[in-house]
Amino acid sequence: LVEYTITETGSVVDVAIVKGQCTEIFKKASVEAAEKFLYRPLIVNGSPKRVQKVQNRFIYELQAK
Repeated sequence: LVEYTITETGSVVDVAIVKGQCTEIFKKASVEAAEKFLYRPLIVNGSPKRVQKVQNRFIYELQAK
């Protein structure tokens, strides 16, 4: 589980792993994936607003070769 802020432009900043919610082996990949997200910004009264503490869970599936 990662937590981050969506900026007024829709980019993602301040990505962090939620403590105890991610296996060590997947932490780097989860942060890197979240940093690439791009959102439509939240518009309130005609102005874009920053949204904090957004959470996203990544589900990884390992496959044998």
